[in-house]
Amino acid sequence: MKKPFYKKAWFWAIVLIVIVGAGAGAGAGGSDNKKAKIDNSGASSSASADQKATTAATTEAPQDTKVKVGGTFETNGLKIKVTDANTDFQLEGDDYGIHDPGEGKKLISVSFDYENISDDDVYVGTTDFKCYADNAECDNEYISKEDDFINTNLSPGRTVSFTLFFKVPTDAKSIELEYSGTFSFDSEKVVVEIQ
Repeated sequence: MKKPFYKKAWFWAIVLIVIVGAGAGAGAGGSDNKKAKIDNSGASSSASADQKATTAATTEAPQDTKVKVGGTFETNGLKIKVTDANTDFQLEGDDYGIHDPGEGKKLISVSFDYENISDDDVYVGTTDFKCYADNAECDNEYISKEDDFINTNLSPGRTVSFTLFFKVPTDAKSIELEYSGTFSFDSEKVVVEIQ
């Protein structure tokens, strides 16, 4: 006698894939969150004409997905503001050179304010962003401070602020961060122009 299809392993594997896929879509806030909303009205315009021309020439992301320092974007149930960027961050009190970026490199810092504007908890982490200098990926530098932040499940209406650090080449012409969210595999990537 043949087993009914619902007692076969392949049937339950398909059911499991469908359930996991549906849960991931719902957890990301559904399909309406895939398109990021960009607002650069609060962004500073201190970049020189040379920097703007260099950045335009070396980046490939569409202009409507780019955020400047001081600008905000909304995606995955979060409103994220890029509050500050320091392209020549100097760490005080590193007497033993633990955070020395190495030959031909420097540290940069970028600060963010996150607000959960959804009705669900949203995971926020320091791995939400990747840094690129002249389109080459750069390393994160984890600098220990009193107000350390690594990750959290941010409740609706709650906020969190933190700073990320990256090692970049000292002669980099363009520096950008790419946001994709830690668990947001299907969301649009947003590019933050640092330099």
